[in-house]
Amino acid sequence: APTRLDFERLAPARIESRDAYFPNLITPVFIVGADTNSLVWLRTWRDALLKVGAIGWVVQAEDAVELRAIAEAGHGLRLMTLEGESIPEVFGLSSYPVLITSRAIEQ
Repeated sequence: APTRLDFERLAPARIESRDAYFPNLITPVFIVGADTNSLVWLRTWRDALLKVGAIGWVVQAEDAVELRAIAEAGHGLRLMTLEGESIPEVFGLSSYPVLITSRAIEQ
């Protein structure tokens, strides 16, 4: 069966960074897809993401080729495919790529 991850309510787009309060979020997480913006963002921020020990949630990929492209762009980062629709509600997000820490949502 093909790998297909696609969250209808999450889409690649620019966001304004903002303060946030997620006191239970011990490990920073980032949300990416296989779109060009996500791959460029991942390559740009890879070292910083590694430094803070962030874990990546992959929310959009059409197939194994796209998953491999994400893995290559984020070489060395922990990545997991994520099923579930709770991200928009829990974090108040509709767009990615994004980094979520206990104190901020950043792009």
